[in-house]
Amino acid sequence: MPPSPPKTLLRPALALAVAVCALGPLAVLAVDSDFDGLADDAEALLGTDPNNVDTDGDHLSDFEEVAAGTDPLNPDGDGDGLDDFAELRVWLTDPANRDSDGGFSDDGVEVYVDNTDPRNPADDRQDSDGDGLTDVLENSLGTDRFGVDTDFDGLQDGQEDANLDGVFAGDVNGNGIYEPALGDECGRLVERSQG
Repeated sequence: MPPSPPKTLLRPALALAVAVCALGPLAVLAVDSDFDGLADDAEALLGTDPNNVDTDGDHLSDFEEVAAGTDPLNPDGDGDGLDDFAELRVWLTDPANRDSDGGFSDDGVEVYVDNTDPRNPADDRQDSDGDGLTDVLENSLGTDRFGVDTDFDGLQDGQEDANLDGVFAGDVNGNGIYEPALGDECGRLVERSQG
């Protein structure tokens, strides 16, 4: 006959067994009509439909949404145009952040309009002020992504970096004529235009 375990070990094991037995009937009493993993009373508190696995129709069960911290009543919790299913299962982006990569373009705009990766800020094409420079480039240059002429010199930021390389090139051939087709970029100097 094996030796009996010390009494100090029996007490926690017994307490655990009693707790499991006591909770078992409660688990049986919790009704989950749609079998989504959320009890009907929890669904009532959340406002979800206890007879519909996916109340908001985004292809994630109500239980999955609660577990992920998204809103089971809204298919696109952050309002970026990319539904919670696509954020969690396809793109692996943050369903609570409109711009998961921090590149100044909403995730949905990147996927459905710009055909860029919502996880890569370098490929964002958003140009909030319409000056020809993307918000990402303006951020790296230190120019104002909401103002077309950051230095108030009368030239749009996009003219000052016409080839969008982030470097001011000036008058590349030195003829004193602004020729953007040749790669000239305006600066704070007054340039003569071709005329």
